[in-house]
Amino acid sequence: MLSTVICLMLLLGAAASKADSEGSPAWYVDRREALLRNAPQEVNHARQAFQAAQRAGNAEALRLWGGWYLRICARRTLEPGLNEAYDALDSDLSGGASASAESRLSALLGTAAYDLVSQRTAKGFERLRAARELASRTQQPNLQIEVVLTSALENILNAQAAVASAELVDAMQQPSINAFQLIEARTLLANAALYATATSDDLRRVAERYREAKVDLIGQGLLSAALEYGLLEASATARSGNGKEGLRLLLVLEEDFARRGLDASAPVTYRIARSADLSLALALEEQQGSTRGLCKKVVAGQIALPGDPNSGVIFERLAVLCRAAARDPDVVQAIKALENSASLPAEVASAAGEESLWNSISTAYSLIGAYQDAYRSALQFRRASLKRIGLANDAARAEIEAKYQVTVQRKENELLRTKQAAETQRWWAVLGILGCALLALAVASFVLRTQIRQRRRLSELAGNLERANDDLSNANK
Repeated sequence: MLSTVICLMLLLGAAASKADSEGSPAWYVDRREALLRNAPQEVNHARQAFQAAQRAGNAEALRLWGGWYLRICARRTLEPGLNEAYDALDSDLSGGASASAESRLSALLGTAAYDLVSQRTAKGFERLRAARELASRTQQPNLQIEVVLTSALENILNAQAAVASAELVDAMQQPSINAFQLIEARTLLANAALYATATSDDLRRVAERYREAKVDLIGQGLLSAALEYGLLEASATARSGNGKEGLRLLLVLEEDFARRGLDASAPVTYRIARSADLSLALALEEQQGSTRGLCKKVVAGQIALPGDPNSGVIFERLAVLCRAAARDPDVVQAIKALENSASLPAEVASAAGEESLWNSISTAYSLIGAYQDAYRSALQFRRASLKRIGLANDAARAEIEAKYQVTVQRKENELLRTKQAAETQRWWAVLGILGCALLALAVASFVLRTQIRQRRRLSELAGNLERANDDLSNANK
């Protein structure tokens, strides 16, 4: 055990010193590659490396690994050790003059992501701003791109898909972006497209792009990244109105990755639970015995919950639909409990989540033949839909206003700069004219003074000549 810890400490020191000596964000390249190849393994590795650095008192490695662990697990708030990592970094973000830019940036981005998840929005965005300034001062474009990737993810999850897409497209056009950052940017851009897309035709086209990206990443051996695209493909297919096909894609995806040595059962089940369409498709398929008893495992509580704090209510929704499809006589109480959850803001992450829950509740009542309760729940679903649309419109209006204000401010700044440039040119012209006038005056004064001196000398010479002539004349007499 001791030898393992010592080896891990040596590896940590080597990684940090490599980043410092080369003066490039090589550490981030290695970590992104590991995350894209096998995300669960990288999560465990990051947690163990942070804990080893903490035991060894290695502040540089602690900031690197602690920040990275927070970044990749920020929304999995049930993941062990997150609060410990946050507290350790929050107490000393700067690390002093000896700390490398990579470690300070990792700490800032990790704590910013965790602050935003924990609803400490002002603090989170302040740290993102500080991270941008730090990355800009290092003059290392790859570190600036790391900040963009974190910022884009937060914007996507906060219904700012258009803002995220704009900054991702700009980052992807940077010549300095490395291959793994480009893959991450493409994945986030795909997420943004899924959030922003509305029509069924658009969703089907998006799903096709996801499928092509998945096949490409599997060919590169980046299985975790390919899995993410597979999950997105299924979600887009389900949202286009084909929940049954979306479910089939997920089950095939799970089998395919199992053959490749990657257990995808947890993310696949979680993706099903997050979607009302996929949850209903699973419940209906379970009646035909074609989903290998997944519903029975969910109802029996045999599926491990992920770190998402909202996973409890969405798995509860999936279990209710499964029981309703199986005509469980005791499911009514479970549906009532789900109604209570849908009415509590603490249990529902967003207006879209509330809308999805009421849709599932209405469907569950319909499956057991309780049509009056189904109609009542459908009214709640409509209310939640209008609420979501209103919030989306408010967000869109605020975004448009913000963009308008930015555009107006930019134009005003450009006009002000133009006026200042014109004023500066005018002042230089006036100064030039005055300078020329002074120079001309000085030249004229010099010429006039020279002429006066010459006239005096000529007058003196003329007088001398006249006196000399007079003297000669007198001498001749």
